[in-house]
Amino acid sequence: MLRTRIVDNVTTAGTASYEIDVPNGGAATSQGNWIQQSAATQNPNIVAYGEEGAVRPNPSLVVSGNLLQNFRTAGATGVLNRSSVVASVTGNRLYQIPTPVSGPNTQSGNVRLSAPVAISVALYQRPEFLTCCRARSLVAPAAVGRWLDADTGGRG
Repeated sequence: MLRTRIVDNVTTAGTASYEIDVPNGGAATSQGNWIQQSAATQNPNIVAYGEEGAVRPNPSLVVSGNLLQNFRTAGATGVLNRSSVVASVTGNRLYQIPTPVSGPNTQSGNVRLSAPVAISVALYQRPEFLTCCRARSLVAPAAVGRWLDADTGGRG
């Protein structure tokens, strides 16, 4: 998943479980995403990998350059890795996440934030989110709140 906004309402109305769930493993990359977990979430883990057994081919887990925000008062785990795959968790910004990663991992460059970041479509216009896609026409309409590839209708 690249450059996507995943937001469970920050009030008590949002009750999503995992924000990203890859229960059977496989090749998984979460890069440049803005992920927000609500105060009333059903689960303290934001990203879950391999919790039902990493049986998919080519197992790998990369979580890089994301903003992970937690509004659950009891704390949260940023990445729950229940597989034997060594997760690469690098360059993420973490708000109210006391446990960045659980399970086999390597970490570097993760930063803990002292205040939440307001998520808006305007933030997606920042140059660091466009570096891999400068040759393509990308738009982030407010009604959708995620990147769409104008050349492929969101399929690429």
